[in-house]
Amino acid sequence: MVGERRRPVPGDRRRPGRRRARGRALLRLAVPMVLSAVVVVLGVSAVAQIGPSSGPYRRTVDRGYAALAQPLAVESDSSGAAMLSFLREASALGRIAFFFDLDTLAIDTAALARRYDAITPPDPTTGSGCATAITGRASAVSTLRSALEGVVGGRTGLGVVDEAAATAAVTSVGAELQSADASWAACRRALRRAPGSALVPRSTWVRDPGPFGAGAASHLVSAIAGSHALTPVHRIVVLGVVTDPTAVASGSTLVAPAATTLVVHVVLANQGNVDEHGVEVGGEATLQGISASPVVVQQTVNLAAARSTTIALPGLKVAPGSSYTLQVLAESPHSPGTGALAARTIQVQVQPAATLTSVTSSPLVAVRGRQVSLVADVTSALSRARSSSSAASPTGTVTFADDGATVAGCGAQPVHHGKATCLVTYATASAHAITAQYSGDARDAGSMSPAITLKVD
Repeated sequence: MVGERRRPVPGDRRRPGRRRARGRALLRLAVPMVLSAVVVVLGVSAVAQIGPSSGPYRRTVDRGYAALAQPLAVESDSSGAAMLSFLREASALGRIAFFFDLDTLAIDTAALARRYDAITPPDPTTGSGCATAITGRASAVSTLRSALEGVVGGRTGLGVVDEAAATAAVTSVGAELQSADASWAACRRALRRAPGSALVPRSTWVRDPGPFGAGAASHLVSAIAGSHALTPVHRIVVLGVVTDPTAVASGSTLVAPAATTLVVHVVLANQGNVDEHGVEVGGEATLQGISASPVVVQQTVNLAAARSTTIALPGLKVAPGSSYTLQVLAESPHSPGTGALAARTIQVQVQPAATLTSVTSSPLVAVRGRQVSLVADVTSALSRARSSSSAASPTGTVTFADDGATVAGCGAQPVHHGKATCLVTYATASAHAITAQYSGDARDAGSMSPAITLKVD
């Protein structure tokens, strides 16, 4: 009926309650989430204010960068001035000074580039242009060194000279240096405009591009290529020869102690103005009176200009008591002219080996009328270095003496295997002072034994 109130249906009262409960639950979740987001935003903002993007931080970095870059810029300008001075004087320099100056420029600029790299991070607002300038200058100097060294045939003086290529390289060096100057200027301006107004000094290598123009570069290359002072000179010299064992000069002859092997140390100098590569060094000892044999190459060395070295050659076989002609030869086979060859001939006398002689008797006490055997034992100082064969033992003779007088029949007893014997008979009881004197041979020096007392009953 119209106007009649509807009786509530079971469950209608519970639905609004459920909706209100869900709303309260969502509200409880949303509030913490919003608060967390606000905290994060505020935290990020705070970090940004004190981090790398902040003004105070960037000002500190830029000013620190400028302070560290300032002395390096001064050094770079010094290298630039040295380069221009070198280009003005290059054709009048000697080869050694020419290469030294080029090396110094290249080493200094490369080292400066490494030091410049080390002053960052942190990176300044805009310091890449300064770093580009320093790196470009090192690269340009390296190109210049290669080009001008090639004009004089390289360090050995044997390289092929291409003046046109060298001229083009010098011109490109000028362009690269001008580009480096522009990069430095741009970096300087950018740092000046950045927060903190950091100031680095001006640095300019090429104030006048004229010296690097095609005409000037061609003139420079031609002057260097035609310079008499830069003409390659090959000169190898044997300054000295030292032996092991050490030989002592006696007139024009070196006298060496007894040895079976002679090690030769050659003092070799490069008195030319070019590097010598593959220098062959050898030595040969030939008995005097015999035709010398060709010198065998025993060592190969590289020797820079104006440098010296000592080369030890493998041992040469010698015999004590012999005289030799020692030949030493050094040659740079790739270099032209007589200056690439050096030789020295020396007379060497190897002294005989010292010996030790002793004498004994058998029996130790003789009996009247009975034969006594006297035995001399000869030992060479080099016996340990020799073989045990008879050919390696001392030879020659031994003279036996009794109270200073030669024993009858024993004046020259042959030595076999290092021993010599003498048979003697005494008729009366007495005492005798017996000695043995070794004569020596071609390899071994003579020696006298200590005396022994032989008693005869």
